[in-house]
Amino acid sequence: MAVGLIRALPYAGDPVQAKAKPLARRVSTAGCAIAFAWAAAVLAGLAVLQARFAPYALPGPRAWGVAALAALGVGWACGRWFRRRLGGVTGDTLGAAQQFSELAVILAVLAMLGR
Repeated sequence: MAVGLIRALPYAGDPVQAKAKPLARRVSTAGCAIAFAWAAAVLAGLAVLQARFAPYALPGPRAWGVAALAALGVGWACGRWFRRRLGGVTGDTLGAAQQFSELAVILAVLAMLGR
């Protein structure tokens, strides 16, 4: 989520005074695509490991799909709120978006385990 927000939103602070200067620069479309490809590769690897070694120990593909949609929804909501309140992102807001997205994934997977 953080990479997507860096790509989508401007830096809200003063880029000259930024402690984390890379955050003040936007991520290229290719860089964003690479980050999402890595995330997809990790999810695919987990799915293969689950199917091969523990088909009933982990949540199924549907649960991971719901979790991914939950993370995207939370990331979108965070980005919208950051733009409206701050005009963009800072390092702290990116950390908050990551934590909220991770919590959304955990809650979505837990909710799907009961099904």
